[in-house]
Amino acid sequence: MQIVILALSLCLVASIALAVVLSPSISPLASARDSDGDGHPDAYDAAPKNPELWAYVSATIMVIVQSSHPHSNFTYDISIDGRSMASGAIAAGQVKVENITVHFLIGKANSATVEMVASATDGSVLRKDLVLETGGWYQEPFDIPL
Repeated sequence: MQIVILALSLCLVASIALAVVLSPSISPLASARDSDGDGHPDAYDAAPKNPELWAYVSATIMVIVQSSHPHSNFTYDISIDGRSMASGAIAAGQVKVENITVHFLIGKANSATVEMVASATDGSVLRKDLVLETGGWYQEPFDIPL
């Protein structure tokens, strides 16, 4: 009887150890696993089932907001891909700098295209497509005219 209990206990321990090693979510070997074959381990791959997309990265866009108007104050809003990223107020003749960090998914192309839209209360609009690369720094002017 004790031999049977010992044998069942050993089988139970072995099956739990085997399940842990083979389970991709808790296995200590999971960091070496590459499900989609893109060369990036699943533990660091943002899209482990898609070989075209593999990492979240970021880039910084410096938007220089400048009012050429001599008398009026304005409010502005800067959005990236339809999401508001920065807003504020600017006085006549003033210059402000907005540093916006954009996070995006890259893969084999190593870049992503985002649409930046800056608009002011006077109706001034800057719409620009930017091709961003990881760790890049981009500068874009936005002038509020007279």
